[in-house]
Amino acid sequence: MQERIAVPLAPSIRIILGESSNGLLRLNVLFDQLKSWAGRILRLELSLSGTSDFSWSESFVCDPQEKLKTVIMHRFLLSNGQYTITAYLFNGSTLIQKAGARIQVDNEIDGSNLHRSSALQTPLFVAEGRLDSRHYSYDRSEVIPWFDGKGASQTLHEQGHLKGLKESEIENLRNFINEGFISLPNLIGPELLAKVKSEISDAAERAEISQDRSGQRLEGLHHQYEGIREIWLFPEILRWLELIFGQRAAPCQTLVFPYGSEQHYHQDTIHLTPFPAGYMCGVWVAIEDVQEGAGELIFYPGSHRLPRIYMADVGCSKVRNGDWSEFDRKVVSRWRQLIDESGIQPVKYQPKKGDVLIWHENLIHGGLARMDKSLSRYSVVSHYFSESAISYYDSTGNAGFTQKL
Repeated sequence: MQERIAVPLAPSIRIILGESSNGLLRLNVLFDQLKSWAGRILRLELSLSGTSDFSWSESFVCDPQEKLKTVIMHRFLLSNGQYTITAYLFNGSTLIQKAGARIQVDNEIDGSNLHRSSALQTPLFVAEGRLDSRHYSYDRSEVIPWFDGKGASQTLHEQGHLKGLKESEIENLRNFINEGFISLPNLIGPELLAKVKSEISDAAERAEISQDRSGQRLEGLHHQYEGIREIWLFPEILRWLELIFGQRAAPCQTLVFPYGSEQHYHQDTIHLTPFPAGYMCGVWVAIEDVQEGAGELIFYPGSHRLPRIYMADVGCSKVRNGDWSEFDRKVVSRWRQLIDESGIQPVKYQPKKGDVLIWHENLIHGGLARMDKSLSRYSVVSHYFSESAISYYDSTGNAGFTQKL
């Protein structure tokens, strides 16, 4: 009797289109029926219809428990139109399965043509977790924002989108150019402040935030609380960001701090990374008066002009599974060196409730030690990219997705 040879059941594969914003598209490739392929080396390949220039592949050891691979697509590289993305799964040179998905590209992003012509190093497909500063042509002069250019402080009045501003507003923007921040006192009214303070108290109680522990923060509360969302989308904050960027802002995230963070001073550049450089700002809103010893925010005026530090610059691997040890050794030490060599002295920010601070993405800032653990420091921190900027997180290699207004 002839012996039967077991043929592995072909796995299923499909492409699910995920989040899309700022010229990026998340592609989720889902697998099933992988059990009989466990331990084999398979290869996933992606290609795009209508072109032979764009393809991507990655080999992996098949684990039936890992049924998802996420790939980021730089859709801003493509001309408008309809495309088909095809995923192929190979065992050696043998194709064992394939699937396709159709996408409509409509790059209605201001400046996307500029980005496309300047993105000489940008691949169409990058695995989630591997986005890197080396994928973008940061050194090209045409992508330097107006406020980071030479002589920007002297040519403020020549910027078309700044026509008609008050002289005090021009001075605020000049301070942003020269010092890297804008301070806006008493911007948020008492009614909204009281609402947000109550929301933070509720969220902190639910999360069992303790005044004895430092570094605690609550992420994404704008999804749950109306007042915090109002702060996130506050019209006057968005107006100032539009004046800085020269185009509308795209909100990214919120971080709420019931107590001082005691976070080591840092550049946001490596955590919330824009391409082109400069097109991201942080915004700090004081929900209550910040008292001495509460772990005040500090920043280093003019430090936004210091070199940007990216993971590739210091040979640091992307952060995985919350392990920041290599990051601390290679990146944090570099920030410390920059400050020491610059001689820039920190400013302690001790605002009144309703005050707002907007800072350049490369301004070095952090949190002082909490000398009095009984003191709270209710604050809402939000980050915003310009609507045309590519947004990613260089420290982890993940894509950043924003809300288009």
